[in-house]
Amino acid sequence: MNNDLHIERLWLDNSLRNYNYIAVCLPAGEAIVIDPFAVEQILETINKNNWRVKAVINTHDHGDHIAGNDAVVDATGAPLLAPNGASISGVDQWLQAGDEVKLGETIHFTVLGTPGHTLTHISLLSNTEPPELLCGDTIFNAGAGNVHSGDAAILFDTFENVLAHLPDKTRIYPGHDYLQTNLGFTLNLEPDNAAAKKMLDRANLLTPEQQGITTLEEEKQINTFLRLEEPGLVERLKARFPELGNQPTRKQIFLKLRQLRNNW
Repeated sequence: MNNDLHIERLWLDNSLRNYNYIAVCLPAGEAIVIDPFAVEQILETINKNNWRVKAVINTHDHGDHIAGNDAVVDATGAPLLAPNGASISGVDQWLQAGDEVKLGETIHFTVLGTPGHTLTHISLLSNTEPPELLCGDTIFNAGAGNVHSGDAAILFDTFENVLAHLPDKTRIYPGHDYLQTNLGFTLNLEPDNAAAKKMLDRANLLTPEQQGITTLEEEKQINTFLRLEEPGLVERLKARFPELGNQPTRKQIFLKLRQLRNNW
């Protein structure tokens, strides 16, 4: 395990249930602020630990992920990095899939193109062991981002062609805490999912600050959007949506799941 990288998770306790993150190379004291919203919390944490902010990075252009950009940049002098084509002002460097962001001497993050929630969404994958994935609103604990300003078919491609190919030990850092609601959604479609039941029982006893960090391996057990061939789930969807026919594709299943989750 790489002890040089620390991910500081800040719970905002707001109506949107946001998490903010600060990625830190501990030996160098260098930090990256991701999707700043809670400016006071972020700056207090940085100053308390004497971290030097190397960059502010946005995963996408929704207001609750960029609202703190100006204040954090002004306070730290760090450059602002954001996904190419996003509607974000004051950007110093545009990022696209395959770019790398260095942190200290040994750590770097690879930029992954993860559109769907928005059309210009990115995620950051660390080169550490285990890998850490700062994924904004692409994948949540037991869920997937909405597509109100994106495209469900594109989000399916991101899940199928990007997320599913990451190592199982990859740790997931989403932009919001929707864990209990998402687990309820899973159990509605898979009432016998023992892993989801166990996680929900544990989650009900914990605050958002105390919730654990899931791995992709765990997500494959509890996240319906990664369980598109689970027989019970498929049969229940077919019963609700007869138009799926007898042998729906993975994409058709994903799109119906996203449609159902919109009103859950």
